[in-house]
Amino acid sequence: MNTELEVSEIFSSISGEGPSIGTPAIFLRLSKCNFSCKWKVNNKIQTCDTLYAKEDGEILTINKVAQRILYARPGSTTPMLIISGGEPTLQYKGIIDLLSIIPRTQVGIETNGSLPTKSKQLNTAFIYEFNHYVVSPKPQTPIENIKFFSRHLNRVYFKFVYDGNSETWEFIRSTIMKMEVIKRNHIYLMSAGCTYEELHDLDLKTVELCKQYGFNFSPRLQSYLYGKKRGV
Repeated sequence: MNTELEVSEIFSSISGEGPSIGTPAIFLRLSKCNFSCKWKVNNKIQTCDTLYAKEDGEILTINKVAQRILYARPGSTTPMLIISGGEPTLQYKGIIDLLSIIPRTQVGIETNGSLPTKSKQLNTAFIYEFNHYVVSPKPQTPIENIKFFSRHLNRVYFKFVYDGNSETWEFIRSTIMKMEVIKRNHIYLMSAGCTYEELHDLDLKTVELCKQYGFNFSPRLQSYLYGKKRGV
């Protein structure tokens, strides 16, 4: 196939967030994003921890991407593949082609839930390409998409970023209430921040919300271990 993907990085690590946390994985981080996310933590503006992925990446054929995924594997194992960004669904056609040629394994995706939106059939088919379809809603994410994804909670998980502010909590609460189906064990709360110092105190507040409402807590394991280092 001549399909291409714009790639930010490919690396082997341990999944640090959400339903696959602690799992060995190959990460395929794609370039470009349609959102510019910011949070305010302790009066300090926090931006996306993968802001670099909004920039131009390396244009690769899906055959070359498949080769690099193969080379990134530790030994002869076939760990989970996690596709992230940026916003990976901006390149969903290339992702579908890639998944058709790589050895099938556990596959997860991290998305803001904004795309694809052209048809319910396309959304449903795309969701079922993955074992874990993790949607991290932002205020820009269309509510009709939230409702749609909530009807597929056998594959879809929701992961919200909490910055300690009442406005953010109101967004999280109201978004959950607009879901057509709510399974609290498919909802994760995660603190905003990129380092241990930024995360620790806020994590205590996030955990209390999880305890109160029955949501899952997700640390940012990669941030605790490596800070802002790339490729980890």
